[in-house]
Amino acid sequence: MLSDPEQIILQMQPGGSIGAHLYHPEESVIFLVREKSNIIRNKLGNPVITIRSGLFVQCGVGLLTMMFRLGPDIKHLFERWIDYHLTGKKGEWIFN
Repeated sequence: MLSDPEQIILQMQPGGSIGAHLYHPEESVIFLVREKSNIIRNKLGNPVITIRSGLFVQCGVGLLTMMFRLGPDIKHLFERWIDYHLTGKKGEWIFN
C-alpha cells in the first residue's frame, strides 16, 4: 500500500484517511485518520469507534468500502475503499 504512512498522513488535510501495511512485529493492516489536533484532544480523546462496511456492485464489479466513525458525531466519519486486486495479492490478504 504505502511506504511511509506517517509522513503521508501528516501531509493530508484534516478529515482524510489512509490504509497501510505494518510489518512490526508481524504484518498487519492499519487505517489511519487525519483530524485537527484540538478536535482529537477535546472531542475524540477516547472515542468509541464504529466500523461498517458496504458492498456496491457496478457493471458486475464489486466495490467494497469501510466506514469508520469516531465517537457519536457524524462529522467524524472516514471511509476507505478496498481493492481486492492490489499487486502482490495484498488486496486478497486484506480481505482475509
